[in-house]
Amino acid sequence: MAGVLDSARAHGGSPVLGLVRIDDAGRCHLGERAVEVLGQIQGSLAVVGVAGLYRTGKSFLLNRLLGLQDGFEVGPTVNACTKGLWMWDRPVQLAPGYHCIFIDTEGLGSAQRTASCDMQIFSLCVLLSSYFIYNSMGAIDEQSISDLNLVLHLAKHIHVKSSPDGRPTSAKDLSGHFPSLLWVLRDFFLRLVDDRGNPITEKEYLEGALTALPGQEDKNRVRDELKALFSERDCATLVRPVSEESELRTVQRLPFEALRHRFRIQVDSLVAKVYPLREAQGRERRAGDGRHAGGAGRGVLQGHQRQRHTDHTRGPYTRRGPPCCSPSCGRA
Repeated sequence: MAGVLDSARAHGGSPVLGLVRIDDAGRCHLGERAVEVLGQIQGSLAVVGVAGLYRTGKSFLLNRLLGLQDGFEVGPTVNACTKGLWMWDRPVQLAPGYHCIFIDTEGLGSAQRTASCDMQIFSLCVLLSSYFIYNSMGAIDEQSISDLNLVLHLAKHIHVKSSPDGRPTSAKDLSGHFPSLLWVLRDFFLRLVDDRGNPITEKEYLEGALTALPGQEDKNRVRDELKALFSERDCATLVRPVSEESELRTVQRLPFEALRHRFRIQVDSLVAKVYPLREAQGRERRAGDGRHAGGAGRGVLQGHQRQRHTDHTRGPYTRRGPPCCSPSCGRA
């Protein structure tokens, strides 16, 4: 594998490979070079994917997980820097015979893409990941919960379409095919306390947001499905990385040590959450070798194409907003 990667980099190749490209007609295309790299990975493979709204720091998180200042592109403009789904070309070795790859996604909610394309990108990232990081802004609210559930609704249908029998399956049965969830809340300013003012953890905050509401049958059904599909879930909160508004446009050029102290502590805590969970034995049910990952990618895309044809006229959500709770992806 090193020979292919070293040769590409020696000729000016980017360390970021296009994994899935979505054309203007909504058709998905696998990147053959990425598939070639995946096919040369031996042993178990974990996949960490990140999705959310554009221009809100998703790529920064991936770079921190890779231990890099620069890696996945981070930019200060209103244009989404990532197009489609991308992967880092060098798997991270977690243990002998156990590697991890990182997937970045095109920022959702960009004026350059339709709502339908946003949903495709988000759902494909969920289905290809063994550990899914959902990057959003602010607190968890009804809109964010509803938007995430709409994406899962599409992902469920794609999974069923890509399965051999194509038969509907319950959320509980499908949970073994869905990734662990880490919901990252950016620019979070609320105090983590319960109704009595007692301190709570980030995970307890997430569980509280997903607790059933008295007399709210529809909202509770959404919560139950999210909890069933994401049976392994956690939450991380991050304050704003800098104090000055003007510094946000150049945050990608600031060394990590120049960012707010509390933000750096929270980022380090987030990284510590991701790595142990990726190595946990429970993740083995979602890990496969590189050749299997490439084949699984083709299967998911085939199921996606069938879903597009059979569900072509049914948009899971309207253009009132992207399929995330609030600004959460992009590259910044």
